[in-house]
Parts: sequence; C-alpha cells; structure tokens
Amino acid sequence: MKKLFQFIFYLLLMCFVVIVISLIPLLGQKKDVFYIFTKIVESVVEALPITSALSLLWALVFKSKKDIELSPSKAAILFSVFVYIFLVIILAGFLQEILLPALDNKTISLPKITLKKQSKEVMNVNPVFTQRDEVLLKKLPYKENIVFMMGDVFVFIRRMYKGEIYYIEDARLVGYSKKGGVDFIINLKYGKIVSGNIYPSSVSFIDYTGKGSKIFSISPSKRIPFTYEPAAIYAFASDEEIKRVSLLDVFRYSDYLFSSKVNFTRLGNIIYNQIVYYIIVFFLLLLSSIAGGKYAMTRPLYRDYFEFFCAIIVSFIGIVILYDIFVSFAKVIYEFLI
Repeated sequence: MKKLFQFIFYLLLMCFVVIVISLIPLLGQKKDVFYIFTKIVESVVEALPITSALSLLWALVFKSKKDIELSPSKAAILFSVFVYIFLVIILAGFLQEILLPALDNKTISLPKITLKKQSKEVMNVNPVFTQRDEVLLKKLPYKENIVFMMGDVFVFIRRMYKGEIYYIEDARLVGYSKKGGVDFIINLKYGKIVSGNIYPSSVSFIDYTGKGSKIFSISPSKRIPFTYEPAAIYAFASDEEIKRVSLLDVFRYSDYLFSSKVNFTRLGNIIYNQIVYYIIVFFLLLLSSIAGGKYAMTRPLYRDYFEFFCAIIVSFIGIVILYDIFVSFAKVIYEFLI
C-alpha cells in the first residue's frame, strides 16, 4: 500500500501544479470565489487523463530510498496499480458527474431559504397557486425557455422553478391530431407539478376539434396530466449552449431523453465526449502501468539528475501525444457515426 500512497502523492502534486497554472489567468480579475472554484475544478478534470497517467508512470519507474529499503513485491505493486486506477476513475466520475453539474446549477450556494425534503406527503401540498407561492418563486432557482414534446403535445415553458416541488410560469401546451392538425391549446400563467399532474392557475383552454374554435376556462382544481419527471426536464433545460451534462442524469432520465424529442445535436456530442473521456483515462492509465511495470524502480531519484529530468520530459511529451491521438481518433469515430 505504500506504493499506492506514492501514486496518490504524485497525483496530488501534479494537481497542485495544475491549480496554480489555472489561477494565473484569473489574477487581477474581479471574480467571486464560486467562479474561481469552478474554473479550478474544470482545469483539474481536463488535465486528469495526463496527470493521473504520469503520476502512475513516474511512481513506478523512479524509486526512492524507501523503495530500496522496503523493496515491495510485484504482487503488492500490481495491487496498488489496480486500486489506483479504480480511485482515479471514481475521482473523475465524482468531479465530472456530481461536482461540476452542481456548480453549474449553483446548488452548493443555494439557497438561503430553507426547503423541506421532497419526501413530504403530496397530500399536504396545496394544489391551488396562492400569493404565498408567487412570493416564494422570487427566491427559487429557475431555468427559462424550455421546449419538448410530450407524446403528441408540444410544451413550451417560459420559466420553470425548482423548490420543494416544481413550479412553472407562462406555459403553453399545443395538442396535435394524428393528421398533424391542432386539436387544442392550453395557456396558463402559473402551475404546480405534483404527482404526475400540473395544477394550473389562470388558465385558458382553446378547443379546435370542431368547426372553428372555442375558449374555455379551467378551474384551478382541475389537473393536466404530465408524463415526465419534472426533475428530468429541469436537469436538461437550457436556453444557452449546454456545456456538459451529468451521465447520472442521462441514465436516470433516459425515458425523457429518448421519448421527448430533445435536441440531441446539443446533447449527443456532449454525452459521447464524456463517455470517451473515461475510456481515454482508463487506456492512458493502462499503458502507463504496462510501461511502468516493465521498467519498475529502475531509475533512482537521488542520483543521475540529468537522466531523471530527461525521462520526465520525454514521458510527459509521450503521454500528451497519446492523449491527442486518442482524442483525434474519438472525433473521427463520432463524425463517422453521425
């Protein structure tokens, strides 16, 4: 296990170097701590395929005085390599699938108001939209301009709020017939999404099934069926270019992604790149472990300094070139698939 600690020490040392380099462009800029922390995490994630592979390679090839004194067995080194690869993949998954999406949504600094857990019984939620709810919306995080299909119904939500439950504001639902004609249009000012239904407020229903159109008012006690998990809609909603998505959300809300006709020109490439990221991390670690195992503990750290620095430079360049080759190959495959 001492070799494992050496792997981790080298990785932490290289991550520290990456953090320092990422902070240099931010010097003199008036940015908040939250923004700076996000940039640091992004830099660590981007460099992790290279830093983790180099840390493994260097810790295997270069031996310290403790390595000479303890002389770890090949089985112990091999076990440490497997554990290290596993820990790096776990770290990459945590940073990219949990921490960065949380930072994007600012859920770490949210909110100053106290929200109860969603385990609260739905029966206790008042379906009628009240003035108290309107005041609450001013304090909740939200996303804007959400568009998706719900079967034959086109849904547009100008603003969706995330709180104890999900709220919507200025929404329109357009139902289409099998022939492609418009059957109905529902316009609502506010709504609560509770237990698979929308409880609307200030809503009008326009019926086009007969000759002409008829306008009806819908009572706030009426419900509009809502097919998808509101958490799925909120997770993938963005009126800007999406930078990244969490693969955990992709698997969790796959029914929404595949059946709601979400624009996969925005999401497909991002999902593909994130999957390829883990593959590249694994293969670079695998190649580094093979090369490092072949020349394990052959170069001492306390002498031959010129050869030591030459080996560092050559190995660094080699890992970077391998990384670029893997990335270019992944792009070629993606272009072929689409």
